[in-house]
Amino acid sequence: MRTPKRPILIILLLFAIAYTYGYWRFSRAYVQTIGISRSIDYTYRVPSFEWDDNIDPYMIMHIGPSKTGTTTIQKNSRDFTDALALDGYIYGGSSAGKKYRDITAEIFEIDNCMKQTISYLRNHTNPATKAVDVPCWASRMSDLMKIQPRNFVVSGVPDFTKTVHSKSYYDEVKVAFKDWNLLFVVTYRRYAEWLLSVLKEKSANRCVTKGVTWESNRCKNKLDFLEYHTYLKDKQGKNKFQGANYHNIDEITVGMQAANVPFKIMNFHDERQLISSLYCDIILNTPKTCLHSLTLNNEKSTHNSRDVISETCANLVYDAEKAGLINSKTQTRKEANEKCESFMEANNVTHADLPLLCPTRSILEDLLEKSLAFEQKMVPDFFASDLGEAEHIKSFWLMANERREFCDVETERLLEGESSWNGVLKKATFKNWTVSHVS
Repeated sequence: MRTPKRPILIILLLFAIAYTYGYWRFSRAYVQTIGISRSIDYTYRVPSFEWDDNIDPYMIMHIGPSKTGTTTIQKNSRDFTDALALDGYIYGGSSAGKKYRDITAEIFEIDNCMKQTISYLRNHTNPATKAVDVPCWASRMSDLMKIQPRNFVVSGVPDFTKTVHSKSYYDEVKVAFKDWNLLFVVTYRRYAEWLLSVLKEKSANRCVTKGVTWESNRCKNKLDFLEYHTYLKDKQGKNKFQGANYHNIDEITVGMQAANVPFKIMNFHDERQLISSLYCDIILNTPKTCLHSLTLNNEKSTHNSRDVISETCANLVYDAEKAGLINSKTQTRKEANEKCESFMEANNVTHADLPLLCPTRSILEDLLEKSLAFEQKMVPDFFASDLGEAEHIKSFWLMANERREFCDVETERLLEGESSWNGVLKKATFKNWTVSHVS
């Protein structure tokens, strides 16, 4: 006798419906509640938003500063083109396609056109008055306004971190962009950690990367750099949180605050990925991009051991060549740097394993105190949370005592008594060096 097929089909259909519903509920709960709620609410939520065509277009200007995950945000935003389009946005900053990058490159420049536009708007206070009533401004904005979607996220173009803009600048920007919902976004990063990252970038440009030659300089002296910035003050004797020629967010936001220009601070040390913080917490009308960002599996890291050994090898190579232990005629400086790095990696030698010259405990404690003061000043709620002061202190001493990132390689001890470069490298594998401290 044949087995009836209809009951089986009905059972399978009910099972499929139940499975789909269960998966939907799980996915929804996962997206909305991922993360751990501590003394600050870090709930991973997806904002909901419905567009109103009567709302002015949005201009979101992410301005860093450098070494706060800016490049990652720029590359992710470029890769999120499709998701952003679904939310009504275009990414038009650094790493974006030339078409979108070029049309946003000069829109914040205070030139004769912007001044003319500002003058017109200040003299015509009727609510119906538009900035695009001014012909030159209409021309400047025409490429932007032709594009659909009509809302923009811009990062790195122009560079706001090399110049501290005054209240008067932001007053003028606010007037010129009266037809836009304008928002500036900056990122907080622990000062001591940020300072090391700035130094690594400066060293990379000076002594590590492709363009360096044997005539190029040695890497910057890390101990001098750190001591200088630890005690750097402004004219009033207050802490100055600058790094080389990079301004930090305390200076960058002064003009914004004075002009009452809207800005938000992202936190490099939140549990959430920076890119998700931007599109889930900072920009509240990008739910699809937020959801897309939550699917990324970018493991958050503030430490790159290869960056540290690159700078270490660059100094060791430079000094060895000056001592006549490396033949500069047979290889470029970059090739010698890379061979040194490969040797260290193959022999499991880290920066912390080498003979090092380190700051005194007193200097390190002063740097930590300054770093904590910066966090309390810029993100006081975070500073008071479980992820704030205690984690900051723990992370600092991990960098200082275990990874020895605040120390410079003492090349003299490696070069002493050696007659060949291979002998220097072999000596580098000895891991029981004592640490020296600056006097």
